[in-house]
Amino acid sequence: MLRDRNLISSPNVRCNPGDVVLLCFDENHQNYVVFLLGPSLHFLHTDCLDVLGLKTAPGTVRKGWVLAEVIDKEFCQARKPQNRYHVAFGTRFYRVKAKPWDKEAAVRRVQQRRTPPRPSLPLPRRRVPLLENPALPPRAPNSHEDRQPAPPSLSEERLSPARLAFPVAPNSQRSP
Repeated sequence: MLRDRNLISSPNVRCNPGDVVLLCFDENHQNYVVFLLGPSLHFLHTDCLDVLGLKTAPGTVRKGWVLAEVIDKEFCQARKPQNRYHVAFGTRFYRVKAKPWDKEAAVRRVQQRRTPPRPSLPLPRRRVPLLENPALPPRAPNSHEDRQPAPPSLSEERLSPARLAFPVAPNSQRSP
C-alpha cells in the first residue's frame, strides 16, 4: 500500500496533454478539478463543459466525475479576490482543456502495441561475398605447398650459428 501511495504522490504523476485524467466536481471551488494528490490545483476550463457533457441546467443533477483526455494546460494566477474558481487572491493554479476519453480507441491502441507487426512478404536471404581489402596483405593460400616459409622470429635470429661465430680478419690465418 505504501508503494502505491508513493506512486500517486510522486512528481512523475502529472497532468500533461495526452494523459487520461479523472475530473471530479469540487464543492468548495464549485468547479471540476483534475484528481491529483499534490500541491497544485488543476481546474477544468469552462469551454470544455459542453464537450464533456458536464454543463447542467439549474435544478438538474450534476455528474460527480468523468474520465477525459487532456488537450492543453495553462498556468494561471488569481488576479481578483472574487473569481470563478473561488480561490484566494494570488493563488497559482492550472487551467486544463480536455476532451472525452475514447475508450474504444484506447483499447485498439493497446491491442496494436501487443501484436507484433507482420512483414508483408518474407525477405530473401542473400549471401554477401567477402571483399578483399587492398590495404591488408593478401589472404594465405589454402594448400601447404603454396605457402612460403615464415620469416624467422627475433629469438631465432639471435641464436643462429652464423651470428655466434667469431669474426675473422680477412688477411689473418687461423693457427691450428
